[in-house]
Amino acid sequence: MVELRKRPARDPAPAPPPAKRSSSKSASTSKVKQAVDKAKAAISGSPSEEAKASDHGAGEMPVATETGVLPETTGTAGDQDAAAAPVTNAVATTEATAAGTAGGATAASGTTTSTSTKLSRDAVGSKVNLAGFGGTVTTHEGREVTVQQLLQEVAQSPVGGADGRGKGLVLFTYPKASTPGCTTQACLFRDNYRPITQAGFAIYGLSTDSPKANTNFVAKQGLQYPLLCDPNASLTTAIGMKKPGAGKGTTRGVVILGVDGGVKLWEQAGPQRTLDVVLEYVKQEGA
Repeated sequence: MVELRKRPARDPAPAPPPAKRSSSKSASTSKVKQAVDKAKAAISGSPSEEAKASDHGAGEMPVATETGVLPETTGTAGDQDAAAAPVTNAVATTEATAAGTAGGATAASGTTTSTSTKLSRDAVGSKVNLAGFGGTVTTHEGREVTVQQLLQEVAQSPVGGADGRGKGLVLFTYPKASTPGCTTQACLFRDNYRPITQAGFAIYGLSTDSPKANTNFVAKQGLQYPLLCDPNASLTTAIGMKKPGAGKGTTRGVVILGVDGGVKLWEQAGPQRTLDVVLEYVKQEGA
């Protein structure tokens, strides 16, 4: 008789380890920490790291300097605008002052003091500060004078005028002595010397010529008024009759200054026109 024996049962396979569940505890802890950080930042007034990053915007992080240190921002945009405001106001004030000077230059009252470095047509009606104006020039006879000194002499001399006292100075400019246009201009003032001086105005010619050249000019044309020599073009520049550029070229023109420094007339023109505007002004003064 055969005896059957049962095989021992195999050990069951070990069960797989249980899957790890994601802990919500760490996530909640992180959220709590962020909330605490934000609360601390709100209390202390210093922005959190997230706030700092968001201030720069996406892709606009601060650029490090050569030393590797991020530049420190001082002040806000409003503070910078406020700091720049005084500069803007200063420019505006300067422009307003310049505009006021230009506007007052054409006023009939003539009480505005011209602060311009040189005269122009806009200066008519204003007054110049005669102290040092135009520097020192020399007459064709070799006497050193200033515009202020010449006007003082005019005021003290009986050169004509209704009250027997001088009223001002007629100063015409010419490019070069003894040239055709300048000869014509000088002779026009020579031939009209009487009506101009009887109205109370002294006549002077002005150029950058030497005393010798102007002395020959006076003698050759029989001029009865002085010529002023301005080799450095200081007075020529001051009255706005110097040609633009580095040279000493002179623009033909005429200026009338009152004994008080008032700019009565300013004109750049040809020989005949420089005389005509003077005669027109003299006629108006005598009317």
